[in-house]
Amino acid sequence: MDIQESFGFHLNLSARLIKRRLDSYMKEYDVTIPQWTVLKLLSVEDNLMQVEIANKIVSDIATVGSVIDRLVQKGYVQKLRTKKDRRAFCVSITEKGNKISNTIEEKALICNETALSDFSQKEIRELFDYLNRVSCNLMQETK
Repeated sequence: MDIQESFGFHLNLSARLIKRRLDSYMKEYDVTIPQWTVLKLLSVEDNLMQVEIANKIVSDIATVGSVIDRLVQKGYVQKLRTKKDRRAFCVSITEKGNKISNTIEEKALICNETALSDFSQKEIRELFDYLNRVSCNLMQETK
């Protein structure tokens, strides 16, 4: 099979190009894509436990823990002990974190608009459906 005919090649190329564009936008804010992913999640669903964040963004708990620690150092999130289990904590976004998340979201929307500029709304919905099916197929396989 020719590499140009590989679904994985095209998907990986697109992901790398989007990541490169987002990285260039985010560099001035000293935030990585994984950090912004956590910030964005918390801006929508605040006060989550580390394991909940990991599950929602499909990452491992240790990686999410490192990301949270860096966000705490930057003042973008805070960790609060839970009343049920004094060893556990909930993570919540700060006002500073919300501001940076919103600013970066504007840049991410520009990136998405550029990537999808030649697509109709119907094609965009179909693309999302197809990519969701690919993700579901691969997640099913790992169970």
